[in-house]
Amino acid sequence: MADANRIARIDISLRTRAVRADSFDQILLVDSTIVLPGGARTMYVTDSDDLLDDVSLGITDASPLYKAVLAAFSQTPRPNSILIGRRGTSETPAVAMAAIRAENSNFYGFSDVAHASADVLLYAAWAEANSRLYATVLSDADSISNSTTGTAVSLKNGNYQRTFWFYHADPLQFPEVGEMAKVFRKAAGTDDWANVTLTGVATSALTETQSANVRAKNGNTFEDLSGIAITQGGKTAGGEWIDVIRGRDWLESDMTTRVFNNHIDRRIVYTNEGIQSQVQQVRASLDEAVRRQFLAPEEVLPSGKATNPSYIVTFPDAADVSTGDKASRTLTGIEFTARIAGAIHITEVSGALTLENLAA
Repeated sequence: MADANRIARIDISLRTRAVRADSFDQILLVDSTIVLPGGARTMYVTDSDDLLDDVSLGITDASPLYKAVLAAFSQTPRPNSILIGRRGTSETPAVAMAAIRAENSNFYGFSDVAHASADVLLYAAWAEANSRLYATVLSDADSISNSTTGTAVSLKNGNYQRTFWFYHADPLQFPEVGEMAKVFRKAAGTDDWANVTLTGVATSALTETQSANVRAKNGNTFEDLSGIAITQGGKTAGGEWIDVIRGRDWLESDMTTRVFNNHIDRRIVYTNEGIQSQVQQVRASLDEAVRRQFLAPEEVLPSGKATNPSYIVTFPDAADVSTGDKASRTLTGIEFTARIAGAIHITEVSGALTLENLAA
């Protein structure tokens, strides 16, 4: 007996393959003392005791790597895992990072637990070139003075937007690792790096002048304010807010993923309809950024007669696209402008007390 396939032929394919979105919550800790089996460059740990349980790793509870991992897992919420990267004793930061990344590139923020001042600018340059976030600690006297020399000034003058640093007299407190561990648990675009409490990290006893000097150089501190220990600053060495850098990186990755995935296993015709299919991917990414409050929501202007949009997207009409772009099957001209939501770090309130009646 014949079946319905003679008239209705249905074939359902699985379109579940997609490019993987980048991770913005994984920390890499670089160390030159750990011994990894088989010449491996990386390993994951899910608890600080993982480094002590395997004696062949050569790590003790006095090792800087152990202290850094302990600082990370002491936070609430704590990271699911920490990636450890081995640096050869004679390797430059660039060579070590290239080898580590070749084996495992699934990390966003990183720190070298040695905190060697000679390496800071080299790591900062690598982070800029490789879209990562580098964190370190400076403990030199120049960092808390009004000196116009030193590593902090060099980072600021170099406009390193992917590096943030803390001042701490004891680098083994690892405030930068603790903050990454805690803040990375928040989705990119929803985070803030100022006024953050940290567990297991000692505060810095700084004068108001010293603290101001650090922030003037775009540095960060962990201080006791009225009995509450919180981070101060929240900026990269180049002067941008850390959350803006991470949010921007996430938005770029998310938009790239959406636009790329829209190409997979389908033909996008070069018509207004096809152009709109890609514009929709851009809008979807921007809408998610609004939902995360990385971008500001649409707001009614004080006049009440118009709105201030979250973003504006412009795109070409198919009829206006050059024959060269059509021949090369390249779509250009999709552009957007979006408003960053920002955050409030300091609140100032003015008031007055009176004996007079306040009722009219």
